[in-house]
Amino acid sequence: MIRFDTPQSNPYEGSNGVYLGELISSNGIATMRTISFPPNTETTSKTYYVYGYLKPTPADASCRPFALLTVTIKPNPVATVKTMEATCAGTVSAADGSVAIVGFKPTDTYELANNGIFSGTSYPIPGDGLIVRNLSRTGAVTTYGTRVYNSFGCYLEKAVMLMNTPCSCVPGLCIPFVVQRIVSRK
Repeated sequence: MIRFDTPQSNPYEGSNGVYLGELISSNGIATMRTISFPPNTETTSKTYYVYGYLKPTPADASCRPFALLTVTIKPNPVATVKTMEATCAGTVSAADGSVAIVGFKPTDTYELANNGIFSGTSYPIPGDGLIVRNLSRTGAVTTYGTRVYNSFGCYLEKAVMLMNTPCSCVPGLCIPFVVQRIVSRK
């Protein structure tokens, strides 16, 4: 089997194909391992042409059968997921941390994992992209698993972390110190 980016009139003569492996029939049934295709980073669907042909190549050029399988890869979303740690006022955490999706299309939806498990239910992305808001620093690292789906049903999956480092004192203000004058007599 060989993959091409364009249709071929004769895959035996094609020189720019990508070899995918061989199928060996057993009782008329042929199976093959999972085949990887390049990710579609374009905004429209990408079509590949996969040809099954005989190997070794028959010597008679007029007797070289082949089969064509057309594979269409839909584009993945192009959005990204980012976090914003909550701010601190001395030792107190404000509730202004967030998780947001940026660079999304109005038709994209999202899903958050609950304990690392996705439910399969997605929701519209809010206009401002904020999908988790009002987060405070807890002192524990928190991971947010997120999927962003496009209108084709394709998705990208991202895991982002909030470090949630506890708010600490401003250096020099929270360390008690005593000033003592020592007089020495000679």
